[in-house]
Amino acid sequence: MKDCALTLLALLISAPVTVGRIGDTSAQFKERYGDPIAQSFDQEGHGVRIYRSPEFKEIRVTFTADKSRVERYTAADGVDDKEALFGLLRVENGDEYSSVTTQGQLEIGLGEAAGELKFVRGDGTTRTYSGRLEITKKTNEDWAVLRDGTSVIEIALISLGAEAARLQSGLECEVTVLNRISSDLGAPSVWVGKRDHIDYDDVMDDAYNDLQILISVQSDGKRLYDRSFCLVHQVAMESRNVEIAYGMLGFPAAERYCQDHFPHYRDFAVGGCMVGDEETAQIYVCPACVAACDAYTRALLDTQKPN
Repeated sequence: MKDCALTLLALLISAPVTVGRIGDTSAQFKERYGDPIAQSFDQEGHGVRIYRSPEFKEIRVTFTADKSRVERYTAADGVDDKEALFGLLRVENGDEYSSVTTQGQLEIGLGEAAGELKFVRGDGTTRTYSGRLEITKKTNEDWAVLRDGTSVIEIALISLGAEAARLQSGLECEVTVLNRISSDLGAPSVWVGKRDHIDYDDVMDDAYNDLQILISVQSDGKRLYDRSFCLVHQVAMESRNVEIAYGMLGFPAAERYCQDHFPHYRDFAVGGCMVGDEETAQIYVCPACVAACDAYTRALLDTQKPN
């Protein structure tokens, strides 16, 4: 502890490090760190800017009304004493609202309370958004993005599995969503917000967007995705109330094949690692996918039987 204090004192005396302060404006951050390397804002002035400096490989700042509200600092790879560097930030901002994240970043400030949010969450309404689809990268994953007026719709294509191939840039689409979070993590979901996000962390951090259930995607009258319709077998699916499986789920080779080729075979919901209060969830099951998966599994087992 004494060595850390001496290191911090040395940094303060030499003072080559510039640190941000909660409540500073974008102009003050620009003066301190230069132009941001990335930024995204909605029409109401809520958004994020990302800066870089010799000491920090990323300084992610959430602004509200042009004042910083939350700041997240990631030390540069060459920093030997990260604790002392974070100590400087705590000296400037105080320890009351600062913490180190599980990723080793120092986060300072408080997000907006639920009562301050202007975005409607979980009201159970269904809405359709229209616009031109654009496929883009966020954190090395493909996302489909659609803009309808001030609303931005973002779909992680990995959640659609094989059906994602039908979504292409340039298509004029109608995306229908249900404003509710599914108890089944395996259900394709969509983020509805007020701006296009920089990356996945930005999506998760933004207080002005909401995770909703993806119902359907259509283009020129054709189904590109439909929660209740199997596009593999071209049949309507059955709505079932099934058990939720919690924990780290491991899928054998046969089920991994079925996930890619017969995506609606599951007769259970995926609940995630943490056991929740809900025991069942509503999902759609395709009997043809179930039959095809069963047949593939039996055939695979037959090939593995000893002669």
